[in-house]
Amino acid sequence: MVKKSELIKRFFNNPIVVISSVIVIFMSVLYVMNYLLKINNLMIIIDFILSLLVTYFLGNDIVSYLFTADIGRKKSVIILNLIVSSILPCLWLFRNNYIYADLLAISLVIFVLLNFPRISYKLTVLIAIGLLIYDVISVFHTKKMVEAATESLRYLSPTMLYIPDFSNLASGKFSILGLGDICLPGIIIKAEINRSREENLPKIWKIYIFPVLLLAVYFASLVIGFKISIMTNSPQPALLYIIPAMLIAIFIINLSISKSRI
Repeated sequence: MVKKSELIKRFFNNPIVVISSVIVIFMSVLYVMNYLLKINNLMIIIDFILSLLVTYFLGNDIVSYLFTADIGRKKSVIILNLIVSSILPCLWLFRNNYIYADLLAISLVIFVLLNFPRISYKLTVLIAIGLLIYDVISVFHTKKMVEAATESLRYLSPTMLYIPDFSNLASGKFSILGLGDICLPGIIIKAEINRSREENLPKIWKIYIFPVLLLAVYFASLVIGFKISIMTNSPQPALLYIIPAMLIAIFIINLSISKSRI
């Protein structure tokens, strides 16, 4: 039987669990405050707190990778990390520039991909298909994703990636990409690489061919999604193009590997 102290230790050693718990607590408190005190710009406060937590934990991951985990636990390093990691969220909060929002969004994507637990490839595919269905319904039927994107533009939320119209930067127009459209394909690629390692495939497949081919498919499907959005002048669920393309590519790659082994 696992001791209570061991459970607590495991809890604090898992950054995903810690950050999720803190976010849930903060969001609950903020929603209650918003209900009681009618605080405006609630989502700005939540996004700021989320950004602080993500940049801090990501900074801790970087320190642990470059040095050792023990160095990351020193008080001086923790204080320095708190100061440095708060710079970008504060710049976003007070300057409200899309560049700061994009940097925070990229930080969040990196943090998720580094710390996402290792799960089976089949479960990854099931999650991807489920989120694909949800994305399609939320864009075309309920319009919830469209409303969220419109709201995020109001204050440039760091939970979206903003791609400006480079032909006319003064227009202030952006193409928006949800972070799920980046994280989910990254998780699929990570799961497929892990599976290729388990099957003892040649090193060239594991390190070069799989990642490069899947990234090429991802970017190609993303461009197709943006083109269709421009041609139809309507928002499109990016996962509708990304997930089928990546799953078909994985199937073809694995089929070619199987035939080469015969």
